[in-house]
Amino acid sequence: MSPGYQQNAILRNTTICLVPIRVIQATLLLQYLASGLGKVFVGDWINYDDVLLTHVQGLYRTDFAAWCLRTLPIWTWTVMQWAALLFELEAPILFCVRKLRPVAFVVGMGFHLMIALMMKDLIFFSAQMWTFYALFITADEYRWAWDRLKRLSGPVERRSQFKCLGINRQTTNQKI
Repeated sequence: MSPGYQQNAILRNTTICLVPIRVIQATLLLQYLASGLGKVFVGDWINYDDVLLTHVQGLYRTDFAAWCLRTLPIWTWTVMQWAALLFELEAPILFCVRKLRPVAFVVGMGFHLMIALMMKDLIFFSAQMWTFYALFITADEYRWAWDRLKRLSGPVERRSQFKCLGINRQTTNQKI
Protein backbone atom coordinates (compact mmCIF):
# COMPACT_ATOMS: atom_id res chain seq x y z
CA MET A 1 0.00 0.00 0.00
CA SER A 2 0.99 3.63 -0.13
CA PRO A 3 3.17 5.20 2.56
CA GLY A 4 0.58 7.91 3.23
CA TYR A 5 1.68 11.15 4.90
CA GLN A 6 5.35 11.84 5.47
CA GLN A 7 6.58 14.56 7.81
CA ASN A 8 9.85 16.35 7.07
CA ALA A 9 11.22 17.77 10.33
CA ILE A 10 13.92 19.86 8.62
CA LEU A 11 11.65 21.57 6.07
CA ARG A 12 8.64 21.44 8.41
CA ASN A 13 6.22 20.28 5.77
CA THR A 14 4.04 17.27 5.11
CA THR A 15 3.97 15.39 1.83
CA ILE A 16 1.45 12.92 0.52
CA CYS A 17 2.16 9.96 -1.73
CA LEU A 18 0.49 10.61 -5.09
CA VAL A 19 -0.02 6.95 -6.02
CA PRO A 20 -3.50 6.52 -4.46
CA ILE A 21 -4.63 9.89 -5.80
CA ARG A 22 -3.46 9.05 -9.32
CA VAL A 23 -5.14 5.63 -9.14
CA ILE A 24 -8.50 7.19 -8.22
CA GLN A 25 -8.09 9.89 -10.88
CA ALA A 26 -7.35 7.22 -13.49
CA THR A 27 -10.36 5.21 -12.30
CA LEU A 28 -12.69 8.19 -12.79
CA LEU A 29 -11.34 8.90 -16.27
CA LEU A 30 -11.54 5.25 -17.28
CA GLN A 31 -15.14 5.05 -16.05
CA TYR A 32 -16.11 8.00 -18.22
CA LEU A 33 -14.18 6.73 -21.25
CA ALA A 34 -15.46 3.15 -20.95
CA SER A 35 -19.02 4.39 -20.58
CA GLY A 36 -18.69 6.54 -23.70
CA LEU A 37 -17.03 3.78 -25.73
CA GLY A 38 -19.69 1.31 -24.63
CA LYS A 39 -22.40 3.66 -25.84
CA VAL A 40 -20.64 4.12 -29.19
CA PHE A 41 -19.67 0.50 -29.98
CA VAL A 42 -22.29 -1.56 -28.13
CA GLY A 43 -25.21 0.76 -27.45
CA ASP A 44 -27.62 2.51 -29.78
CA TRP A 45 -26.48 6.05 -28.97
CA ILE A 46 -24.94 6.58 -32.41
CA ASN A 47 -27.75 4.94 -34.40
CA TYR A 48 -30.76 6.61 -32.76
CA ASP A 49 -31.43 10.14 -31.54
CA ASP A 50 -34.03 9.16 -28.94
CA VAL A 51 -32.04 6.80 -26.68
CA LEU A 52 -31.88 9.22 -23.75
CA LEU A 53 -35.56 10.06 -24.21
CA THR A 54 -36.50 6.38 -23.94
CA HIS A 55 -34.20 5.78 -20.93
CA VAL A 56 -35.79 8.60 -18.95
CA GLN A 57 -39.26 7.13 -19.49
CA GLY A 58 -38.42 3.88 -17.76
CA LEU A 59 -38.54 2.50 -14.26
CA TYR A 60 -36.10 5.05 -12.83
CA ARG A 61 -38.08 8.15 -13.91
CA THR A 62 -38.44 10.85 -11.26
CA ASP A 63 -41.11 13.54 -11.02
CA PHE A 64 -38.63 16.06 -12.43
CA ALA A 65 -37.96 13.75 -15.40
CA ALA A 66 -41.70 13.39 -15.98
CA TRP A 67 -42.05 17.18 -15.98
CA CYS A 68 -39.16 17.46 -18.46
CA LEU A 69 -40.77 14.84 -20.69
CA ARG A 70 -43.99 16.84 -20.78
CA THR A 71 -42.33 20.25 -21.18
CA LEU A 72 -39.13 20.01 -23.23
CA PRO A 73 -39.24 19.71 -27.01
CA ILE A 74 -38.03 16.41 -28.49
CA TRP A 75 -34.88 17.93 -30.00
CA THR A 76 -33.53 18.91 -26.54
CA TRP A 77 -33.28 15.23 -25.64
CA THR A 78 -31.10 14.65 -28.69
CA VAL A 79 -28.88 17.57 -27.69
CA MET A 80 -28.57 16.23 -24.12
CA GLN A 81 -27.82 12.74 -25.45
CA TRP A 82 -24.97 13.95 -27.67
CA ALA A 83 -23.65 16.30 -24.97
CA ALA A 84 -23.49 13.41 -22.48
CA LEU A 85 -21.76 11.15 -24.99
CA LEU A 86 -19.22 13.82 -25.93
CA PHE A 87 -18.48 14.59 -22.29
CA GLU A 88 -17.84 10.93 -21.50
CA LEU A 89 -15.53 10.52 -24.48
CA GLU A 90 -13.67 13.81 -23.91
CA ALA A 91 -13.46 13.61 -20.09
CA PRO A 92 -9.88 12.28 -20.04
CA ILE A 93 -8.69 15.25 -22.09
CA LEU A 94 -10.82 17.78 -20.22
CA PHE A 95 -9.58 16.63 -16.81
CA CYS A 96 -5.92 16.08 -17.76
CA VAL A 97 -5.34 19.42 -19.48
CA ARG A 98 -5.15 21.93 -16.64
CA LYS A 99 -6.59 24.82 -18.68
CA LEU A 100 -9.64 22.74 -19.62
CA ARG A 101 -10.34 21.52 -16.08
CA PRO A 102 -12.83 24.29 -15.25
CA VAL A 103 -14.83 23.23 -18.32
CA ALA A 104 -14.68 19.61 -17.12
CA PHE A 105 -15.91 20.63 -13.66
CA VAL A 106 -18.84 22.70 -14.94
CA VAL A 107 -19.95 20.19 -17.58
CA GLY A 108 -19.39 17.22 -15.25
CA MET A 109 -21.33 18.82 -12.40
CA GLY A 110 -24.21 19.58 -14.78
CA PHE A 111 -24.02 16.07 -16.23
CA HIS A 112 -24.30 14.43 -12.82
CA LEU A 113 -26.88 16.93 -11.61
CA MET A 114 -29.16 15.90 -14.47
CA ILE A 115 -28.54 12.21 -13.68
CA ALA A 116 -29.41 12.84 -10.03
CA LEU A 117 -32.56 14.78 -10.89
CA MET A 118 -33.86 12.51 -13.65
CA MET A 119 -32.99 9.01 -12.50
CA LYS A 120 -34.44 7.72 -9.24
CA ASP A 121 -31.96 6.49 -6.62
CA LEU A 122 -28.88 7.69 -8.52
CA ILE A 123 -28.29 10.82 -6.46
CA PHE A 124 -25.64 9.04 -4.37
CA PHE A 125 -23.84 7.91 -7.52
CA SER A 126 -23.71 11.52 -8.70
CA ALA A 127 -22.52 12.76 -5.32
CA GLN A 128 -19.77 10.14 -5.30
CA MET A 129 -18.60 11.18 -8.75
CA TRP A 130 -18.55 14.85 -7.66
CA THR A 131 -16.27 14.00 -4.73
CA PHE A 132 -13.69 12.57 -7.14
CA TYR A 133 -13.44 15.98 -8.82
CA ALA A 134 -11.71 17.33 -5.71
CA LEU A 135 -8.73 15.11 -6.51
CA PHE A 136 -8.03 17.18 -9.61
CA ILE A 137 -7.65 20.43 -7.65
CA THR A 138 -4.15 21.37 -6.50
CA ALA A 139 -3.31 22.66 -3.03
CA ASP A 140 -2.65 26.13 -4.47
CA GLU A 141 -6.09 26.14 -6.13
CA TYR A 142 -7.69 25.13 -2.82
CA ARG A 143 -5.89 27.97 -1.04
CA TRP A 144 -6.89 30.45 -3.73
CA ALA A 145 -10.54 29.37 -3.52
CA TRP A 146 -10.51 29.50 0.29
CA ASP A 147 -9.00 33.00 0.32
CA ARG A 148 -11.52 34.11 -2.28
CA LEU A 149 -14.43 32.76 -0.22
CA LYS A 150 -13.14 34.50 2.90
CA ARG A 151 -12.89 37.82 1.02
CA LEU A 152 -16.36 37.45 -0.48
CA SER A 153 -17.97 36.63 2.85
CA GLY A 154 -16.52 39.73 4.52
CA PRO A 155 -15.72 40.08 8.20
CA VAL A 156 -17.51 37.61 10.41
CA GLU A 157 -18.61 38.93 13.79
CA ARG A 158 -18.06 36.64 16.72
CA ARG A 159 -21.30 35.25 18.02
CA SER A 160 -21.82 33.14 21.05
CA GLN A 161 -23.34 29.74 20.41
CA PHE A 162 -26.21 30.66 22.70
CA LYS A 163 -27.11 33.76 20.69
CA CYS A 164 -27.28 31.66 17.51
CA LEU A 165 -29.67 29.26 19.23
CA GLY A 166 -31.88 32.10 20.44
CA ILE A 167 -31.05 31.42 24.10
CA ASN A 168 -30.24 34.30 26.40
CA ARG A 169 -27.01 33.90 28.45
CA GLN A 170 -28.85 34.79 31.66
CA THR A 171 -31.27 31.88 31.27
CA THR A 172 -28.59 29.24 30.70
CA ASN A 173 -27.98 28.78 34.44
CA GLN A 174 -31.63 27.98 35.03
CA LYS A 175 -33.03 24.52 34.53
CA ILE A 176 -34.89 24.20 31.28
